[in-house]
Amino acid sequence: MKRLDDLDILVRQGEFAAVERVLNELTIKRIKRNEAVRYANLAKRVGKPLMALSILNPIIRAASPLEVPPTEQEKMEYADSLRKVGAIAEAEQLLHGIDELRFPEALMFKAYCSISRWEYEKAIPLLERYIQIPTIAPYAGLAARLNLSAGYVAENRLQDAARVLGELREIAGKEKHWLILGGTLELSAQVQIRGGDFDEALRILGESAETLKNAGHIQRLWVSKWTAIAKSFKSGRVLPELREVVNTAAKAHNWETIRDCLYYEALIARDGELMTRIYFGTPYRSFRNKIASTAGEWLSLPERYTDHHSFGVTKKIIHVSEGTIDGNQKLFNAGQVLHRLFGLLAQDFFKPLPVVETFGRLFPEEYFNPSTSPNRIHQAVMRLRRLLLGEDVDVQITEINGAYRIESGPTAAICLRRENEPLDARIIKLSRVRKEFGASEFNVQQAQVILGDSPATIKRLVRWAVEDGQLSVVGAGPRTRYRFSA
Repeated sequence: MKRLDDLDILVRQGEFAAVERVLNELTIKRIKRNEAVRYANLAKRVGKPLMALSILNPIIRAASPLEVPPTEQEKMEYADSLRKVGAIAEAEQLLHGIDELRFPEALMFKAYCSISRWEYEKAIPLLERYIQIPTIAPYAGLAARLNLSAGYVAENRLQDAARVLGELREIAGKEKHWLILGGTLELSAQVQIRGGDFDEALRILGESAETLKNAGHIQRLWVSKWTAIAKSFKSGRVLPELREVVNTAAKAHNWETIRDCLYYEALIARDGELMTRIYFGTPYRSFRNKIASTAGEWLSLPERYTDHHSFGVTKKIIHVSEGTIDGNQKLFNAGQVLHRLFGLLAQDFFKPLPVVETFGRLFPEEYFNPSTSPNRIHQAVMRLRRLLLGEDVDVQITEINGAYRIESGPTAAICLRRENEPLDARIIKLSRVRKEFGASEFNVQQAQVILGDSPATIKRLVRWAVEDGQLSVVGAGPRTRYRFSA
């Protein structure tokens, strides 16, 4: 078996398949503690984050205290693997308590959490701080600069992007870091696309394709994506190549590539109907803001959107925020698990919701447990299916590789508000407490009476609300009270 250092070099060179073969031969229980974090890191980098979680979960969430507690490095790797599978809230919670001065990698992992939600504006200052730290590993610094460049491009800071990409291209080529170099070229092409020089973009993308010929499928797909976008912009119309990328991404279950390709299709064609569907079918506020800011006069977003798959048939309209059928017949107990689960599934038309992410968003106050958490989600989905069937609602919940999505049939349609009511259990609970106390002070015991949760659950809730800026603390110790921020 190859040494860990050899595997790390293969990853940097983009030889993912060779690394995967080695990882697939591992017996996770036999991995030594002092090698666990490196194997988890390799698994995560070649697209196997669930394997990374399986390696580190017995350490991070041990059933009983370990003789050697989890290290900060183990926590960070576990957090980033959680981020990879969508459990961003738990990832951020793990990262929150890490000393950034002693472990600057926490800045990078926090930035990646923001990037996962398309929130580049939050990621940029974190990455800028990270790359200024002189003690970071050289390759990690290159990866951070690559992500910083992506943030600059996303925020249309093209001069900043070009400056960093120029530095990266020279270093990555000299050091033969082909994965970094290929990504650098792809982002350089994006700069040219945004500047309107489509011929130069296509030339650079050709270089990127050659550099990444031995890399993973996803890296090559991204080059194909931007090549199709550049060609479509150049011709002034949506070319078949762009739809081919969408089809390829669908087969690979690369949902965010589909979302972004359709956004550019709607933008190039000035297709208001498609752009409206993308807007309402996207849960990320930053992506929605991108649509609102770049679409222009040809797009007018309604206050409500009904996702019709067919017309001419009498339908039951499910109003997601209210949890009703046709606006008056009660379907869900508002704010309860089945209502929140339906709402989470309905908010994204493109990406099925993975089990880990579903658990993290449905039960944000709890930790993901690989042994028990998936079954809780499966049971909730079964209950939701039974409810929809019992109410004769023509909506199916389908499973794709351990992720769930909603598909409405010909006699049903789903109606979403432009600004949906929050479906986060914590926000719903806080709203109930706010309704009772308003601007008055309250303590944990009083909140417990209203919510009916355990004292430990209430304490986690108020701690989160304080960290999020929704509550302020009054007093200390047994007399601690809380007040809602203005």
